[in-house]
Amino acid sequence: MKQSPKSDSSIQDITGKKYLIPPIPRITYPGGVPIWPTNKNTTPEDLLKLSIQHQRFYGQFIKSFENARYIDLEGNVNYLIVLVHELALDFVLYGQEDEFEKELDKIEQGI
Repeated sequence: MKQSPKSDSSIQDITGKKYLIPPIPRITYPGGVPIWPTNKNTTPEDLLKLSIQHQRFYGQFIKSFENARYIDLEGNVNYLIVLVHELALDFVLYGQEDEFEKELDKIEQGI
């Protein structure tokens, strides 16, 4: 039985428009995602204070994201927060808010 749009949780209302967001498969990272040690002060600078293992994983996470392949973060949303910080610096500070919104939409699809 086909769901009506009102009961379909894959439809998101954004600025009065309706978009169908198909389920996006997530990739399991070999060996598991390195656990971020704290939920406080999650900035790009904090990533630099973590181990090489964390930094390497973040590099792979970014490459996968850029290729529309989404790694299951296994609850380690701090990596995602760092990505949003970096996108904000790259787009918003240079007057490219529309591009920033497009990247945020990609993030939302990958969550």
